Amino acid sequence: MVKASGVKTQLMSKRLVGNVPGIVIAKAKYDALINKYGSVNVKTVTDAIANNDFSMGYTDPFASSTGLNFLVTALNTFDSSNILGKKAVEGFEKFQANVLYCIHNDTNA
Repeated sequence: MVKASGVKTQLMSKRLVGNVPGIVIAKAKYDALINKYGSVNVKTVTDAIANNDFSMGYTDPFASSTGLNFLVTALNTFDSSNILGKKAVEGFEKFQANVLYCIHNDTNA
């Protein structure tokens, strides 16, 4: 995303940390997704959420590397040739419309 914004970048390593996105699903929901979508992967999960067949939330991509990893992975499922292109953004917006929101208020701040 930084490079697409015109900032000069240099690849230091293909992978800096071992953090990958993961989704925990109850066996019954997993079986239901298999029956309807044929497999369970990021694409079928994002499709199921967009179709209101599944609901989930994910961590804030501005505060969590796991959330950022999920965001980039999800965008890639909509258009792997341009994760910031119109097709990817529209697909992500449809998915995002059905994502659960959790607002955290830190009363100790």
